[in-house]
Amino acid sequence: MNSFSSQLAFWFRASNSQLIHPQSFVELKIRKVVFWLSLIFFKRWTKKKQAREVLLIDNVDQNVVMRVDISKTMGAAFFWMGYHEFNEWRYLNRFLKQDMVFIDVGSNQGEYALFAAKRLTQGKVVAFEPVDKFYQQLCDNISLNRFNNLLTMNCGLSASPGSLPIYMTGELNAMEHEGLATLYPTTERGHFVQEIQLKVFDDLIDSLAIDRMDLVKIDVEGAELSALQGMRKSLGKFKPYVLLEMNEITFKAAGYELATVVDFFKELNYSIFKIGRDGILQPLRSPSGVNNCVFVPTDKLTK
Repeated sequence: MNSFSSQLAFWFRASNSQLIHPQSFVELKIRKVVFWLSLIFFKRWTKKKQAREVLLIDNVDQNVVMRVDISKTMGAAFFWMGYHEFNEWRYLNRFLKQDMVFIDVGSNQGEYALFAAKRLTQGKVVAFEPVDKFYQQLCDNISLNRFNNLLTMNCGLSASPGSLPIYMTGELNAMEHEGLATLYPTTERGHFVQEIQLKVFDDLIDSLAIDRMDLVKIDVEGAELSALQGMRKSLGKFKPYVLLEMNEITFKAAGYELATVVDFFKELNYSIFKIGRDGILQPLRSPSGVNNCVFVPTDKLTK
C-alpha cells in the first residue's frame, strides 16, 4: 500500500466516523460526499484480487484500533471506509448505554464487539467466535484497544452441544469475504476450514456472570435458528433486543425459511423491524432477501 493511498484512506475513515454522530446540515452533506467517494475506492479495490497485506489502522470509530487484512473484503471495507455495516452502527450508537450487556454471536474479527465495548464503560460484551483464525484476530484487536469489559468465547452457539465442520468461499472470489463462514456448505462456500465447537447459550449463562442482556447480535450464516433455540430461556427471561441477519439464501441452505425465525420470535412476543438509512428502526411486515433486522420485545415498544 503506497503512502498516498494510506493517507487518503485515513482521511476517509476520519470523516466517515463522524457520520454516526449529530452534526449540522452542511457538515452532513459534505461527509456524505466523502463517504460516497470512499465507497468508490473500496469497490474499485475489491474488483481484483489483492496480495495479502495486514495493516494496523487506528481511527475506526474515531479511535478504535484494528489489525485488518486489506486483501479480504471486510478488511478492505474497514481500511477504505471505516465501516462494514454503517446503518447498523448508527442504530447501535443510539441504542447502547454505558451499563448494558451486549452479546455478539459470530464476532469474526470483532468490529461489533469493539464498537460496543467502547461504549459500555460500565457494562460488558460477550463475544462468540468459533473459527480459530478469526478468534485470534478478535483477541488481538481487543488487546490493541486494552478493553477489559470484553469476554471472548472460542465456540459457536447451537441448540445442542457438539462439533461440526465449517466452510468458507476459499479462492473462488477475487477477494475472500471473511464474514461468510458457514456450517451449511454450498457450491460457493465449500472450502473446509476446520471443525468448530458448539455450545448451548442457556447452558453457559451462569458461567458468563451476567444478570442482564440488553442486545444480542447474531450473524452466523444460516445457523441463526439453532443459536436462537439454544438461548430461548435466556431470551424469555431477559427480553433483549436482537439484531439478526435474515438471509433467505443461508436459511434455505440450512433447511428453514425466513418465516420460521419470524414465528420463533412471535412465540416470544417480539416484533420485527428493519434498520433505516439513518439508523432508526422501522416496522417490517415481511422480510425478504437479505436484511439485518431488529427484533424488539413487544412490551418494550413504548419505552
